Amino acid sequence: MRTGIPTYLFLLVLTLVPNGLAWGDGGDLLWQDRFDPIGRNDTALDVAAGWGRVVAVGSTESAAGDKDIVVRTYDAKTGELLWHDQVDLSSRDDEASAVVMDSRCVIVVGTGTDAAENKEFLVRAYDVKQGMLLWEDRSVFSSFSAGAHGVDMDSKRIVVVGHATDSDGQSRIIVRAYEPETGRLLWGTQSPMAGERGVARAVALKGPWAYVVGWDNLVGRLGPFVSVRAYDLETGAIRWESVNSTNSRALYVAVSAGRVIVVGQGGDSVDDFLIRAQDAQSGELMWEDRTFVSTGYDNAAVAVDNEGKRAFVAGWVKFEPEPGYENTEAFLVRAYDVSSGLLLWEDKFLPSKCLCHALDIAEDSGRVFAVGRATSSFVVRSYEANTGELLWQDQFIPNPDLVDYFETGARGIATQQGRVFVVGVGKSGAGDSDFIIRAYEAK
Repeated sequence: MRTGIPTYLFLLVLTLVPNGLAWGDGGDLLWQDRFDPIGRNDTALDVAAGWGRVVAVGSTESAAGDKDIVVRTYDAKTGELLWHDQVDLSSRDDEASAVVMDSRCVIVVGTGTDAAENKEFLVRAYDVKQGMLLWEDRSVFSSFSAGAHGVDMDSKRIVVVGHATDSDGQSRIIVRAYEPETGRLLWGTQSPMAGERGVARAVALKGPWAYVVGWDNLVGRLGPFVSVRAYDLETGAIRWESVNSTNSRALYVAVSAGRVIVVGQGGDSVDDFLIRAQDAQSGELMWEDRTFVSTGYDNAAVAVDNEGKRAFVAGWVKFEPEPGYENTEAFLVRAYDVSSGLLLWEDKFLPSKCLCHALDIAEDSGRVFAVGRATSSFVVRSYEANTGELLWQDQFIPNPDLVDYFETGARGIATQQGRVFVVGVGKSGAGDSDFIIRAYEAK
């Protein structure tokens, strides 16, 4: 295990910036959209950008009180809404959780609900220009509960991962590959190990393989365990797999320079910040680092630079509480050397008495962008990739009159041609939540 001693260490403690004000060299707000059709609870969870377009996905609460899928596509330069879809599959809760796109289509994945109230593993493909639905897959896998959590694509196939829960309450890892144009299922697998129970959370395609991460709970063994598998993209055959690190969950994955970089949580309470690098060809563990301080479940993300030299991770860590205040949590960003695991630099953003969480991260042209929340506000922070120098920051407070610790915040990020696109949730003056997307100048 790496010691994590940095060559550069930046501890940046800042106070709140006025509402919607970016500072530093860059970070100008170019446009934004705040979607709140009927004054109910609306949420943006993920965003993808490319080919002059930006696609944001999430959910909106209908007049009947159930959640509908929302897909909104914008002109990346102007913010003009190009097309929109709101999907109510069976007058029950539906939600889009992840999106990818190329020059032909937009792939949206999430969870649907059928008329019998079974949760569905949901995949929908749209024409990128007009927004027409090209195909969809709604699968329940002979279970009462399923869901799609992660997606990636290349020119030949789309790979979607998630889970299905059987009637006996056992959760199975699901991995499915589709043809982009038609939706034809190329191959599909469920948990291959006897007695296995688990969830697949994320997937990254690199070369001939798909790398899938999540967690397993093996019968008779104390778990969960970090699960990492490499699948052959042509056949779906497993090339290697590793199930290890007791009491750990893998949440995100990136692949670069022959390394599979996995981030998540570990430890006795599954609350240490965990990062692992494994050899992409064999699965051999190359290095690992943990914070060994309490962190948050579902709050870890990873990105790598184009040269494959650095991995950037985002999450949060707890600090000793201030007198009379039980929770103090810092927005955490770290940079590692991909080959050695050496910690290169670190940022802990901690305004006074803050529940601050970094929830997503991206690298583009030598800059790192981390997004999340800090007590009632969106947070966007831009760093110089080599040194960790803070270049600019925005703290956008959607409702200055409301203290909201847990809902308001940025959830996803994408970059394109010198712009940064951030989506998330903001409380309105009426107390409901709004679907928000904001576009920034990157430099």
